[in-house]
Amino acid sequence: MMGDFIINDAMLFLDALICGMIIAVAYDILRLFRNIIPHLIFFVNVEDFVFWNIAGIYFFAVMFSANNGVLRGFFLIGTILGAYVYKKSFGELLFGLLTLGINYIINNLLKKPINKVIIKAIKAKELSDGGTEKKKSCEHKSCHKKKEIK
Repeated sequence: MMGDFIINDAMLFLDALICGMIIAVAYDILRLFRNIIPHLIFFVNVEDFVFWNIAGIYFFAVMFSANNGVLRGFFLIGTILGAYVYKKSFGELLFGLLTLGINYIINNLLKKPINKVIIKAIKAKELSDGGTEKKKSCEHKSCHKKKEIK
């Protein structure tokens, strides 16, 4: 019946939208990781290469399982549209809130206590040294006595 084909295609398009949203969420997680730990451009490129290869495998796995291995152009369009809808609807808001939350946790819940422990350790070391600074050694030639040649 014709209605079954339309329902099947609509479900396939819904699978494509969800696939695109999942890929976009996964990339946002990678972006959060990059915000927490700064990367050199080389490592960003390696991460992107690995990510997009995994995303491509996931895309084809979903497409083949949802459509019995038949390649359909509208599945690709639906995946792109799903990622776009996620980004424009609540993706950027969610990413911004998560970034603020992670920065708050790092700066207020982790960094301050760790800095206090480091400061206490430095003060304890200074007290154990008797409060005196170590004498600096002179490395300049004029500091050393010249040996006289007899």
